[in-house]
Amino acid sequence: MTLSSDPLVVASAVPPNLMFLIDDSGSMTTIAPAAPFSEGTFSFDCPERFQIDPSLYIVTGGDEDNDQIFILTRTSPFSFNRNIFVWGTDLTRNSPYAVNKMCFDPNANYEASLQGFYGTYTGNYLNWYYSNSDQTSFDYFSGAGVKPEAKTRMEVAREAAIDIISGLDDIRVGVMSFNGGRGANVDVGLTDMTDSHRTRLINGVNSLSAGGTTPLAESLEGIGRYFIQGFQDNRLRLHPNNGAINSSDNYVSGSSIFNDTPSYWSPVLRQTQSTPTASDPIIQYSCQKNFIVSLTDGLPTSDNDVSTYLQGYDATSPITGDYPEDVALALYEMDLRPDLDNSDGSEEINNIKSYFIGFADQALLDSPLLPRAATNSGTTYITAEDASELQSALNSAISDIQEQIGTLGSVAFNSAELTTDSAVFLAQFNTARWSGNLFAYELSQTGEVSSTESWDASDKIDSQRPGSRNILTYNPESAEGVEFRWANLTASQKNDLGYDGSGSRDNSLGRDVLRYLRGNRTLEGNDAGDLRIRSSVLGDIVNSTPVYVGAPQLDYPSYSDDSRFGGSGDDYNSFRQGVAASRTPVLYFGANDGMLHGVVGNLTGSNAGQEVIAYIPSQLYDSSALDTGLHYLANQKYEHTFYVDLTPSISDVYIPRTTNGSEAWRTVLIGGLRAGGRGIFALDVTDPTEFSDETLADELVLWEFDSDDNNNLGYVYSPPTIAMMQNGRWAAILGNGYNNTGQGFADLFILYLDGGLDGVWTEGSDYLRISTESKATRVTNGLSTPRVIDIDGDMVADRIYAGDLDGNMWAFDVSSTNDNNWGVASSTSGGQSPLPLFTAKNDRDQRQPITAAPIVDFNTNVTTAETGPNANVPNVLVFFGTGRFIQPSDVNNYTDEQSFYAVWDRGAFELDRSTFAERTLVSSGGLRTVMEQPATDVNGNPVNDNILNWQTHNGWFVDLNMGGILEGERVVSDASIRGSVLFFNTIIPDTTACSDGGRGWLMSVDLLTGLSPQEGIFDVNNDGQFDYPYVGEAFYNGIPNQSGFLGGRQYTPGSDGTIQERQVNVFGDGRAGRLLWEERIPN
Repeated sequence: MTLSSDPLVVASAVPPNLMFLIDDSGSMTTIAPAAPFSEGTFSFDCPERFQIDPSLYIVTGGDEDNDQIFILTRTSPFSFNRNIFVWGTDLTRNSPYAVNKMCFDPNANYEASLQGFYGTYTGNYLNWYYSNSDQTSFDYFSGAGVKPEAKTRMEVAREAAIDIISGLDDIRVGVMSFNGGRGANVDVGLTDMTDSHRTRLINGVNSLSAGGTTPLAESLEGIGRYFIQGFQDNRLRLHPNNGAINSSDNYVSGSSIFNDTPSYWSPVLRQTQSTPTASDPIIQYSCQKNFIVSLTDGLPTSDNDVSTYLQGYDATSPITGDYPEDVALALYEMDLRPDLDNSDGSEEINNIKSYFIGFADQALLDSPLLPRAATNSGTTYITAEDASELQSALNSAISDIQEQIGTLGSVAFNSAELTTDSAVFLAQFNTARWSGNLFAYELSQTGEVSSTESWDASDKIDSQRPGSRNILTYNPESAEGVEFRWANLTASQKNDLGYDGSGSRDNSLGRDVLRYLRGNRTLEGNDAGDLRIRSSVLGDIVNSTPVYVGAPQLDYPSYSDDSRFGGSGDDYNSFRQGVAASRTPVLYFGANDGMLHGVVGNLTGSNAGQEVIAYIPSQLYDSSALDTGLHYLANQKYEHTFYVDLTPSISDVYIPRTTNGSEAWRTVLIGGLRAGGRGIFALDVTDPTEFSDETLADELVLWEFDSDDNNNLGYVYSPPTIAMMQNGRWAAILGNGYNNTGQGFADLFILYLDGGLDGVWTEGSDYLRISTESKATRVTNGLSTPRVIDIDGDMVADRIYAGDLDGNMWAFDVSSTNDNNWGVASSTSGGQSPLPLFTAKNDRDQRQPITAAPIVDFNTNVTTAETGPNANVPNVLVFFGTGRFIQPSDVNNYTDEQSFYAVWDRGAFELDRSTFAERTLVSSGGLRTVMEQPATDVNGNPVNDNILNWQTHNGWFVDLNMGGILEGERVVSDASIRGSVLFFNTIIPDTTACSDGGRGWLMSVDLLTGLSPQEGIFDVNNDGQFDYPYVGEAFYNGIPNQSGFLGGRQYTPGSDGTIQERQVNVFGDGRAGRLLWEERIPN
């Protein structure tokens, strides 16, 4: 099975359009501060008594060697009364000032004309400019007229733009410039980014030369025309947001509003690229995002010839005579392609957001024009005074653009009930540079999510000093946790970080990669030798749901005579009420930057959202190839790969944390890699104050377990469960996952938490492997998420359920105090072959894969009987859906019908679907009802099958289809039980552009019957009433992820990056899956 290296939901992503508008007016020949000059280094020792008055204007030139400086005695650059001297000498000729005024105040700003145009420069720069290479004397420039090392604004802009373009992927890009007269010139047409197009873009930027005027508004108008070309006759609505009456007078053809068609000056362009057409337009899809990044070094000139519809478009602007802010507003608020709507018929606004960068001109930096234009575009005006700031400004604009592209989320809460300080945390990823976000939102007392985040962990981590982050890793040779420092790594780990493709290790590169992974951003760039540019240090968070850990709050018993739970004087209640009750709350989550992260989970406060710990599993180090290991994260050719992608499992346990340590209550985290590798790890996260103590690294990292310890472990896709076992040992329980390299069976692993503390794993004593010996229809089977249940309420595991890729639902009996007696609950005569509880097959006899965890509850319609002819122990219902969404081919599988099942475990096995009551979904208008499949008696007469007959039925099932039509609907996330209602979400993948990866349904049925609950569950028409008998509501926010519940509200993150919340009716006792093992804190 080929596991996907990309999130499958991004298959429908649409690349945005980005047009660079680069100023090539005459003023771009002005010298701009750039490397090798550095403002941070004083270029010349200039005593105060020798400093030139900053109020005077400076001009270069004079004699045949161009070695003289003219100082203008009036405060105007147009004065002709000049005083001449040579910088760096004691020249007194023609100087009415004191002798030796020959250098510049390094902390002051001067107006100087270094090459025909005035610019503002620091005295420090001018001292560098006029000095020789080692800043010890003056420099004649060898008659060049300009310092050879100096760069013009045009050169700086070209370098910065090329650096940005070199790192852009999955985006459509073009370049325009001012055409020297009216409007814009298309230098490189906008199209998909390929290697050849990137070369065209770089060549186009390199060919830009300065000269002419600055027609900014006319150029923006030309870009608008370029973006609508092919559909320029569409009638566009003017001022759609000002409340004007929507009449025909407000609609004007696009060609009249944007009547300036940009020019194509380049002969190469005329040969290779043409004007956009209706069959090959710029704006191609309803959801496509469109951007302009405009870089200019001066206020507009010769810029008044825009259409009358655009002149004064911003009616409230205080600016007169210039129109960039008017055109920017029109581009932002008008729908430029009103013919494009979403697939559901809803309107989508196809507008353009414009970013404006003001470069190196003080008049421009002080003007309100571009800030107003940026505000009208929904962006922020960015300024840059030198080459370094320009690069940062472009990076800032591009990063902001990329953050608006392609997200998926998961949610967590900081409490089990709504309180005055309740919060919801939304984890997301962005596809542009594969960055991640973890947002914290305040919840109102009625459960509404605030529209503004309280913080974003990516911003917090970016602001932390790389060298001060508490990052741990594991040394497998010494079997101990260590700080992530070069000196602590093994040779093989250093080989990974220092991988240069030659087969040998580059230690210098390795140290740079280590600094990069710790968060150093100075090493990023697109030049040879640079490391990959990131939008943020925090990598993408795809499948790892954040888990909140605050004060201990599990319900373990406080037995005084049971050492498994602490015993006398050390019981769980004492732990709950001790120091841990006031510990700093932390959110733990995995990211595909190679780390599990822990950030402060407070909603407010100076440290809220800051990272307090990170962990790099040793299983990730790999120097076998370019596209493996941690070094790949820093490679400019990086393409998405999963690293630490599993949701962590966290619980309080009573164990030692070293081989010779004492038992105590501890909070243990079990994390994993999911598709990032075949392995899991354990950390002690009891006390966050310990995270900053490097001497405790070995005690904080408990152990790692991977396929080197047992090759039957595959890629573990689901969080382990932490539980107390009947033999008195705490364990992590997990399915072996997918693509194991061992026997290929679906296996259950039970890892004792104290078993790996010495770094050695011995099967039978440190861990158990219970094999189903099943791989009926595939070369390699795999066990998915197990569900551990406690039947008798003593907080000790009794039974485990898990499905596999072959559609088998397995029951494992772990009720004996002797772990040698644990195993699959049923087998063939003589115990030769384990038997599944049930095998899911549809009506076409196709096996239905099970990848989500089951959920279990008592069958309260039947009295439990332990013995006799009606014995039915354990008398529980096992609920699960079928479907798979883990390999690329799963996305377009619309033909294999999937189902949702309720299977009665009454001690019988190999149950047949024909003995289940069938339910049928009826869908209409985005709502669903469910009905029983008509049944007949022995005479063929219809009977009401609403109430299951548990004498003949072994459960119920419902096939996932739309009136018999298959759409690829499936269940890949865990179900939940609230009261007597079973909630589960389905997904319908879709690779169609703008589908946000697909859609789905939010389902809720009576758990005992599979039909409508006794009361309405949700409000279908927003009238404040729960509507009966609906059981399903369509989800259009992309693919629904697993829902979270808080109070009476359901929160479901979608692949469009939003959270859908709704009020739900949770009648009954409200308990969440009464046999669900309690571990996450809280769920």
